[in-house]
Amino acid sequence: MSLLYADTPAAAAAAPEPVSPVAALLHSPLPLMVIIFGLFWWLLIRPQQKQQKEREAQLKALKEGDKVIMVSGVHATVAKVEDDVLSLRIAEGVVVRAQRTAVDRKAAA
Repeated sequence: MSLLYADTPAAAAAAPEPVSPVAALLHSPLPLMVIIFGLFWWLLIRPQQKQQKEREAQLKALKEGDKVIMVSGVHATVAKVEDDVLSLRIAEGVVVRAQRTAVDRKAAA
């Protein structure tokens, strides 16, 4: 007589049936990780990418006469537009040059 449970007739009768690969996949943590990654991307990454594209489009659309607010909080009017450099009129007779990325947003007209 064996002391191991696996050698008993009851253990042989209670042997599990083969599991299909699909069922094994559904009971693994992989689908849950894919769902969590999808939600993370949908709720956090996608809106940030959309906001960044809108900001880049807004900066490319700047033209002379637009009123802008710089990242530093300075209010200015675009005097001249070059490739990546803007000439900004801060006060009468005061014009500074700044990168487009230094502009935070257009000011409400």
